Amino acid sequence: MNYFTKLLKALSRKGSSGQVQTEKETPPVPTSSSGSVSPFPEIQTEDGLPSEAQPEPYRYFGRDLSWLSFNERVLTESLKKTVPIYARLNFLSIFSSNLEEFYQIRVAGAKALIARRKRDGRDLEDRECELKEVIEEVKRQETVFRSAWEDVMVPDLKAAGIDIYTDFKDFTPKIEALVAPFFREEVFPFLQPTLLDTSLVRTFIRDKRIYLAVRLRHRESGETVYYILKLPFTKVPRFIPIPDAKGRYAYTFLDEIIKWGLPKVFPAYDVTGAWSFKVSRDADVIIDEDEGGEQLAENIEEMISKRKIGAITRFQYDDEMPTEVLEVLRKSYAINPEDILEGRRHLKLQDLNQLPNPLGKAYEQEHPSAVVHERWDASPGRIAHILKEDEALYVPYVSFKYLLDLLIEAGNDPLVKAIKLTQYRVAEDSEVIDALIKAASGGKEVTVFVELKARFDEENNLLTAQRMTRHGVKIIYSLPKLKVHAKTCVIEFGKDAVPGKPGIAVFSTGNFNEKTARFYSDVLIFTSRPELSGELIRLFRYLEDPSQDCSFDHILVARKGMVERIHSLIDYEIDQARKGLPAKITLKMNSLEETGVIEKLYRASEAGVKIDLLIRGICRLIPGQPFSKNIRVIRLVDMYLEHARIWNFHHGGEELFFISSADWMSRNLYRRIECAAPVYDPKIKAFLRKVLDVCLSDNVNATLLDENLRNNPIEPKAGEPLIRTQMELYHTVRDFVKK
Repeated sequence: MNYFTKLLKALSRKGSSGQVQTEKETPPVPTSSSGSVSPFPEIQTEDGLPSEAQPEPYRYFGRDLSWLSFNERVLTESLKKTVPIYARLNFLSIFSSNLEEFYQIRVAGAKALIARRKRDGRDLEDRECELKEVIEEVKRQETVFRSAWEDVMVPDLKAAGIDIYTDFKDFTPKIEALVAPFFREEVFPFLQPTLLDTSLVRTFIRDKRIYLAVRLRHRESGETVYYILKLPFTKVPRFIPIPDAKGRYAYTFLDEIIKWGLPKVFPAYDVTGAWSFKVSRDADVIIDEDEGGEQLAENIEEMISKRKIGAITRFQYDDEMPTEVLEVLRKSYAINPEDILEGRRHLKLQDLNQLPNPLGKAYEQEHPSAVVHERWDASPGRIAHILKEDEALYVPYVSFKYLLDLLIEAGNDPLVKAIKLTQYRVAEDSEVIDALIKAASGGKEVTVFVELKARFDEENNLLTAQRMTRHGVKIIYSLPKLKVHAKTCVIEFGKDAVPGKPGIAVFSTGNFNEKTARFYSDVLIFTSRPELSGELIRLFRYLEDPSQDCSFDHILVARKGMVERIHSLIDYEIDQARKGLPAKITLKMNSLEETGVIEKLYRASEAGVKIDLLIRGICRLIPGQPFSKNIRVIRLVDMYLEHARIWNFHHGGEELFFISSADWMSRNLYRRIECAAPVYDPKIKAFLRKVLDVCLSDNVNATLLDENLRNNPIEPKAGEPLIRTQMELYHTVRDFVKK
């Protein structure tokens, strides 16, 4: 058995202990007819009476373990020999970056919750057990990750023609002679050694930075001292090209260059060792949920600054670091023992996406060029086309520029009175923002709802909002107690400018961000149907004045009937199945976490509804159980991030489709403003049907999630053609956009 096969087997060695939970979140635990609380949901028979048989209690995967299962799926992609080597490096980078954010947010949140419960004297054994199991799973995946890099990728790079020097002790005299001036001129000026001494003022360790712990022995006194050095990551690249006697391409880590040069940094000492370490900090900034509008905008910068000094949630170190050095660091920085995790020689390997590629494009993931939207291009203008028929974009298979063109055209069209848009995450130097500013400068009423509570994008959102304000764009900041996550835009016509049509509505499953649209797959729908554009105008009016009451008959808005409509759509399928009629639900989304809708899906499965779930990330629903025997959960991980949310209900053969910004998570359904748009155009419905069929047919990159959170590859059957969703969709999209 080769090492690659062993690694893949290691990824599947996972028990199911502790991976399920039975707690109820939303709605509350049902009560029996006597009013007492029942631990089991009631199952209704066809006549509507409770079943006499006591059902098995519904269960759910732990949220964090489910997310780790997704990140493991990303890691598995890095081990596929059929994937170009630089794409595999990118998957390793994504895995590492994902795990960093996981510690910043999820682990930090769990530790804060445990601390609060300890202060309150409440029971916390269950939470501590959950966190312990999560940490153990992280350790297991980290072990596989490090082996994937050191024992698989480094040899594979060597076979491809690139040598990676992972230890400065392997430098030849020729390499040392050329490294010396580089170290002296490019690295040494930026090094700032700090003495470790508990009697001195404690220095601060930044997160997402690599430090070296250096042990020294004074040549004259024999005294042992300890210093730390922060790698100058903003001044020097992480990977340094070095000459090789064989004339091959070769690189080494900046870490190794510095270790090699330490005797020059400490000339009076003998260097007896140097080892890497880093910390992760709590980045889940607590934003006052009662704040909104200008008050939140004034305070957001101070809130963001707290992210840099959050509590340490993980201390990672080179596993070759001696115990005595680790103990000096632990005492010097008051590190809790439970926050210490072993790493390897090189930490922060999300930097692997920075490794230069001297081999050419053949070693990178090939991204086909976006297809031309022939039908739209053949029209006299973007607005004229949407007035004639509904339209759809599926980025990046079709270019995001069609939305930009529409916004630019709207800014110059005399029919248009106003443009309104929600901003959750936009690109830096955003072309979308540029188009809105031009429209405002040209006399249009431009309103942008800016969500300042979009995690890690708070500062960029504030800066772009301030820029728009300077150019006459009306800015509405976050609502108190809510995040606005809806991805919508409305182009409003002047009164009677277009008889019977108040404007053009744009509904998107992703952000209006031209940069992420290159590698996030999202669906945008454009329509001038008055029932949809009129309701979207009403939604924006609500965002401008939340005190007014509003309801919606067509679009689904969280906290305004969305959950109730989802439940009724599932109930309809349940009713159809009990009548012996075809009943089916297909849901494509990022995450499925809210137990109320999961329970509905369990009941639908028990009734005989066939349910296909295309869930990229978190999925708390457990397949393969008596109550979920009609449900399968498929994960797709490939060159683009699967981000489109598409909901499909058979509905007696009527085939209802919705696209949405919302995942089925508690936060999306109950604590955000989200929007789901029904799809009425027959050609777009047929297109989305084909999209879902392609996704469900994948036998190259799809995996089937099982009851133990394992990602089991879906293998092609004998004689079956290979179907890779993200390549096949190019053909599907090309057929859809033809004239």
